[in-house]
Amino acid sequence: MKHLSFGALAFSLLLAGCAASWKPVDKEVVFKGPGRAYLVNLPAGWKRAPTKDQDHLVLTRDGLSLQQIAIYRFSLSEPFPAVPATRKFTREDWQLALAEELAGYQLQQLKAGLKVEMESEPVDDDGFLLKFSVTSSLPFPSTVEQTRLVPRVLAQKTSFQLETTSFNNWGLKYNTHSSGFVHEGAYWLVQYSAPALHYWDESLPVFEQFRQSMELKEKCFLFCS
Repeated sequence: MKHLSFGALAFSLLLAGCAASWKPVDKEVVFKGPGRAYLVNLPAGWKRAPTKDQDHLVLTRDGLSLQQIAIYRFSLSEPFPAVPATRKFTREDWQLALAEELAGYQLQQLKAGLKVEMESEPVDDDGFLLKFSVTSSLPFPSTVEQTRLVPRVLAQKTSFQLETTSFNNWGLKYNTHSSGFVHEGAYWLVQYSAPALHYWDESLPVFEQFRQSMELKEKCFLFCS
């Protein structure tokens, strides 16, 4: 497999900042999730990516292909479209599912792709963004392999820590930690992903602080504090 030089990779990922609606986090701030179902501290110096689904929180410091911290919320009808066994699950089935079962479903879905849509990048008349787009530099779902699976308690919820590796078009290796659980009638996925080269170790402590700050709440739509 061909490998992209470190400098070329960093340069191409700067293009991620061109898209509209990015929201910089100037200082550490408490973020209230959809319906106030969770609270979490956003790290200072990072940016919130413009996802099309506002229930998804995606953060990066230098570019989406250099590091991503995310919380995804999926209704119970859609968390694992690639897993036929879950399509007939009732709410009770979801509540009774063991963490290791959810981890198995999550691995299957990672191999098929999460399909989380971002706002479109601007078009470059010379085709430069087309050649070095953020999308093409992300790892391929088909290369996902599990390296470790351990129990995890996240925001006082029994969960899992699914550790995987994957590779992008240039042969760059990525590490990913994924944790999932059912809360307030939805499936939640908390995830960190970055290239194994340099960026993973650099931002892992930030992700650990982010994950430890997460608090789960009951949903609220009126008179919320």
